[in-house]
Amino acid sequence: MLEPLDWGVWPGFDVQATVLRDMNVAVQKGLNPEGLVFPCRESGRTVFGQARAVAFISCRLRR
Repeated sequence: MLEPLDWGVWPGFDVQATVLRDMNVAVQKGLNPEGLVFPCRESGRTVFGQARAVAFISCRLRR
């Protein structure tokens, strides 16, 4: 598993936090298409998009 450098900062990725209450919506919007687990901010702690459908990180690989 990748290790986060900071909130929403991952090596090789440009990330943008997107708050979504329904993870199905995230999948439909094409976020996190590889099924990777990315951290997101919630109440000052790290939660994981695949563990709780409170927030999601959209990402794209840097070219």
